[in-house]
Amino acid sequence: MAKDGRLLTESEQNLRWKEHFEEVLNQLEPFSTPDFGDTVMVYSLEVYEGNINFEEVQRAVSSLMNNKAPGMDKISADMLKHGKENNWLNYST
Repeated sequence: MAKDGRLLTESEQNLRWKEHFEEVLNQLEPFSTPDFGDTVMVYSLEVYEGNINFEEVQRAVSSLMNNKAPGMDKISADMLKHGKENNWLNYST
């Protein structure tokens, strides 16, 4: 679609994509860049590094929402909920 809203032919559309990427990618250098120097983070995330017990794993798994996409490990909440509880121990050790 053109900037004015009209439909484009295939060749016009290819030219429009070219124009779009030239506008997006060919930007001027910024006048200044931020220098964070030795900035110290005011807030930091506290991470529990102790042992995880079975009840914590059971509570966490039961609180997961069903029918959601799996994460990077390709394990969905449904798989964990319907799997054997003995397998949860592998995640908690």
